[in-house]
Amino acid sequence: MNDTSNEPMDLELTELARAAVACRSFRWVPGMRCIAMRAEPLEPIITRVPDNTRGWKPYENSLPDLRDAATLGCLLMLARKAWQDETLYVRLSDDFRLSDGKRAWEANGWCNASTSPDKRPGAWRAWGFAHEAETIVACLRGAHQ
Repeated sequence: MNDTSNEPMDLELTELARAAVACRSFRWVPGMRCIAMRAEPLEPIITRVPDNTRGWKPYENSLPDLRDAATLGCLLMLARKAWQDETLYVRLSDDFRLSDGKRAWEANGWCNASTSPDKRPGAWRAWGFAHEAETIVACLRGAHQ
């Protein structure tokens, strides 16, 4: 996923990036790589969120570049804050997905009573994702359900 090309993301990653931006806990974090598409000519505008975000605004329709390692790290940090869990992590599991026979990505963490969907603290695991970006976005999406 560490493709830092100047090409647009594929459709699957674009939809995941839109889902990430739609999350209540999403915000632009310094270091994130963002992509916006110009109307004419149809080419991407690629920038990084600066260290000093005062006065900075992303281009209209900007999305986080889910191929970029720094951006994935920023999104993981946002998920940790949303879950109030600094131990939340994602990893490539030792288990295989039935759908395609590939190793699955998983997320593991701990939720307290205020972040738990059923208001009970405890460990949780989300499993079966195709890649790291999908796993991190799922953590962001699940944080406020």
